[in-house]
Parts: sequence; C-alpha cells; structure tokens
Amino acid sequence: MKNLYLSQDEVKELFKKALGDSIDNYKMPQPIFAITESQIVAYDEINKTLVLKMPIKEQWLNVYDILQGGMIDVAVDNAIGSLSMLVAPISLTQIMQ
Repeated sequence: MKNLYLSQDEVKELFKKALGDSIDNYKMPQPIFAITESQIVAYDEINKTLVLKMPIKEQWLNVYDILQGGMIDVAVDNAIGSLSMLVAPISLTQIMQ
C-alpha cells in the first residue's frame, strides 16, 4: 500500500474512477472530511484497503479526556463509507419505515 495523502481534487478523481459519471450525484469529497480534517492516507485497489487519518481535537474529548464515542463513530463511518464506495456498488437506504 503506498502512501498518497491525496488532495481534495485527487480524492474526487479516485472516487470518479470508481463511480464514473454518477459521482456528480454525490458531494465529493465528503463535507465531513473538511469538518474533521480527515484525509485519505493510502488506498490499495488490489487488496481493497483504505487508511484514513483524522486528528483528535480537544473539543471532541469527553470528561475523561478521551475521544467522545460519537467521534469514534464518525471516524469509522468515514473509513467504511469511503471504502465501500470504492469497492462495492452504491447501496442506500432512502426510506425508513
């Protein structure tokens, strides 16, 4: 796996390669990446692995001075969501009943 540290434009190109013209239907790079300062560090197309970097900010710490559980969820969602878009067909739940 090679380190990429992709720019936002390079991230968009990576997803465009995977999604084709349908990328125009999505906000790419994902807005949450800017908010959390998340960054794709490495992507291995052959082994279908993705490494993300997300800093831990002081305002995201709980009373025990560790990362708030919800922010851990954000990091996991960023990684799994991004990887799934790169390696699998898009699958969305649009209506909850």
